[in-house]
Amino acid sequence: MKNAIEKMIEVKKKESNYCSLNRIFMLCLLIMYVIV
Repeated sequence: MKNAIEKMIEVKKKESNYCSLNRIFMLCLLIMYVIV
């Protein structure tokens, strides 16, 4: 699961146009990771 998350983060980093969305996305991932 962690590998998939890291891969998604890598893809999101490449889409640096969506900086604010990227931040929200990573925040959601972090919250989900803490809960799980």
